[in-house]
Amino acid sequence: THPLRGPLFENYQVAEAAKAFRHHRQKPPLYFWRDRTGHEVDLLVEQGSALYPIEIKSGQTVSSDAFTALTWWSRTAGQDLANASLIYGGTRAYRRNGVAVRPWFAI
Repeated sequence: THPLRGPLFENYQVAEAAKAFRHHRQKPPLYFWRDRTGHEVDLLVEQGSALYPIEIKSGQTVSSDAFTALTWWSRTAGQDLANASLIYGGTRAYRRNGVAVRPWFAI
């Protein structure tokens, strides 16, 4: 696969999320988070007092490694994974490891 596939896919998903908020005339409450050791969450959506962490993967299948960042976030933030999502390049929606796995077109 092309080396820019992942970054472009991630950028597209973040742009679509921002558009969805703008469509409803809301300022997009979207954030990116990385700590000093390199752990990161691709997208944090703030809704009221809740944060919804989202990991974005361009692959059409989801490996166990895809949940590492969300699991780390859950432990660090002291939140369970009920609000977490993983957006991927596939077409099927399901739950895995307590995370909502959503296809790319469902953001």
